[in-house]
Amino acid sequence: EAFRRALNGAEGQELRSGFEQLVKSRKEQVDRGLPLAALKISAKATDNIVRAVCLQAERVRLPPRERFRPASDEEPCGPKIAVLIAGRIVVEFAEEGREVLTLDPGAVFGEGLLADAGATLRASLDSEFYRLRSSELLAASRSEGKPPSWFYEFRLLEKETMDKLRSRLETVRRLLDNRAVHPADPCIRDWTARRQQSIQRANETRAARNETIGVGKGAVPELPLLPPDKFGTTAFRSWDKVKLAPPIYASLSKKPGLPKGLKAYPCMSLPRIQSEPSLQSGREGTSSVGSRSRHRGARSGPSSAPRIVEESWDLR
Repeated sequence: EAFRRALNGAEGQELRSGFEQLVKSRKEQVDRGLPLAALKISAKATDNIVRAVCLQAERVRLPPRERFRPASDEEPCGPKIAVLIAGRIVVEFAEEGREVLTLDPGAVFGEGLLADAGATLRASLDSEFYRLRSSELLAASRSEGKPPSWFYEFRLLEKETMDKLRSRLETVRRLLDNRAVHPADPCIRDWTARRQQSIQRANETRAARNETIGVGKGAVPELPLLPPDKFGTTAFRSWDKVKLAPPIYASLSKKPGLPKGLKAYPCMSLPRIQSEPSLQSGREGTSSVGSRSRHRGARSGPSSAPRIVEESWDLR
């Protein structure tokens, strides 16, 4: 009753005209089956479930360059799904001025993803889209027990757009995080500026030297200039006066190959044989055979010592 008195009052004319336009637009969108019938799915405007969903849809018109802030999933009405049927909408980060993705007619996306990422919608053309409550869509699809076939097609369109949006939002957000101000940025900028100045100064010095001496092979002296010969003290250091000896290489001074004979052994003498004291007394045993008897006989007299050396080299 209070609502009726407000509508019938002196200031209720605007409210009555607004309600009349709302009822008219809802009837029009129900008759046309918007927004479901505008998508490339099997939904028909004569279907009762489609008409029930279209009756609850909220129509939004955006003129060019106007922005719209999506609703979060934590709002009292719950998650909302937007369906673009006309125009073109750009998803962007308004504060950073970075565009994320451009949506064409037929795009179906959830507003909660954009709201959580801090993105907004900006119309590049005269655009029109509809907002559906996720709870109302699910309730209408299960009103007859089994969801209709167009419901799964609608979900497939939503998944394709959401996957693309999620990937682009993550990429752009990481790019913006990399461009954020770092405490070491002033030092890095100062180092970069000083390096550029050093490079420019080196280029200018090189250009001035080339103009003075000239460019090309032989233009710059290979060695420092020395005093003339008449000074006497430094004349002997001139390259023209000093005769350098030819280089000596090991491969030219020595013939390749291995040394022959005793030169192949670096030792100067053979070590003495260490044996028992009884063997060094000069006595020869009668029971020894083989190499022991030979060595014992060699130690008994001085005349047999050279024979041991000769036999050892013959074995080689």
